[in-house]
Amino acid sequence: MPAGAPGRHRPEGGEVWEEFTTRTAAAIRAEMAGGRSGTLLAVCHGGVIRALLQRFLNLAPRQIIPAAPASVTSLRMDPTGSDARLELFNYRAGEMDLDPPD
Repeated sequence: MPAGAPGRHRPEGGEVWEEFTTRTAAAIRAEMAGGRSGTLLAVCHGGVIRALLQRFLNLAPRQIIPAAPASVTSLRMDPTGSDARLELFNYRAGEMDLDPPD
């Protein structure tokens, strides 16, 4: 691929998309392997969600709509992180009211 192709640009001091997806998936697997809990909550940006969906569900980023702010995405995974199922994506219970009446 050409250097300017999506996912191939390396910002100064940064990483390319492949490195990012590898790092984020490794972090989730490491937390799961710790055995501290059967449930892991990760509060993150949409790019992390796309990276994890790519790694664990084999979805290309172009197949994933952007995650909305304050939305919930849920993956059910086996303890090794080798089998995953998307259970909830981009869920928001309601719109945030930033101007409530006094």
